Amino acid sequence: MTEGQSAMLTPRLDIARSNRSVVTLGKVQREALDELKDRIATGEMRFVHLDCPVCGGGSLSPVATRDRYGVACTTGVCTDCGLMQTNPYPDASSLDWFYANIFARLHRGTTSPSTARFEGRRGLAHEVVGWLRQNGVPASGLAVDVGCASGGFLQGLVDNGYTGIGLEIDADYAADARSRGLDVRLSTIAGLAEAGEAVLVSYVQVLEHIVGVNDELAALRARLSPGALVFIEVPGLTSVPTMYNKDVLRLLQLAHVWHFTPESLGNLMAKHGFETVAITPYVRGLFRVPLETPATPPMRIETIAQVRERIARLERARLLYWRTWAIKAKAVLKRVLGRSH
Repeated sequence: MTEGQSAMLTPRLDIARSNRSVVTLGKVQREALDELKDRIATGEMRFVHLDCPVCGGGSLSPVATRDRYGVACTTGVCTDCGLMQTNPYPDASSLDWFYANIFARLHRGTTSPSTARFEGRRGLAHEVVGWLRQNGVPASGLAVDVGCASGGFLQGLVDNGYTGIGLEIDADYAADARSRGLDVRLSTIAGLAEAGEAVLVSYVQVLEHIVGVNDELAALRARLSPGALVFIEVPGLTSVPTMYNKDVLRLLQLAHVWHFTPESLGNLMAKHGFETVAITPYVRGLFRVPLETPATPPMRIETIAQVRERIARLERARLLYWRTWAIKAKAVLKRVLGRSH
């Protein structure tokens, strides 16, 4: 259920204003995008309404009707708790088709595992491991990375002295990780029990993709002992300044169903019995299974007005950011040169 659509839309986020991608696309990406848009236009891509995973609410106030690629989809804010979400969302069969045929081609420009992406995630692990240790993660022991893809983040943990095990549901990516000498198993979170007692379980840019995020976190909690630590990084509104060049539209993509903030991620984890050890505006959080059953903390509600103001501040900052205009100039030049050939 949605409400207040015309009042909530920022013009730039409206599909009626523009369906042009704000991301420069290569040939493979353009072909994938055309296939996706055609499937949506014909109704073969079916969308269903989701209840909010944090509070169970069903009422949304829309803030966008397009994503960064110009795909028609609605992003709204839960009127009860403030979680931003892509909703309605593709149903199970449509989502299976999307990930099997579109996601890698559109998002990465290739269907093959990428060494550059591997090294990027490896560097991320090197970047955050100091922060993790400062906040109580042991300096060695077993680390399990869930949804590890080719294992870049896992490799970074191994580089820093951990014994690493990865869990991945894509056979090609799991095979690529194993070819790099990593212990990566073709498994969901169910494989955590067989991995052994971990000092750290990580989800790096994974939870935003999982429609059944409550089922995932319930399964995770059931497999962890008191004192266990979980590291989660997800993209969200508060990470837009550094991750997306201050452009909120670049955050939005059909593959991301939940758009967390530190507050909403903390709310969701508390719902499943985790306590927050530390969390940053980049939406990097460290959570712990408490030694004793704690009282459920009060939910940190974000109002629609607060979310709208965050988006408005980002839009103002984007217009003042030099890189915004450099990106625009590059895109215009590319289109002009393309027409001249």
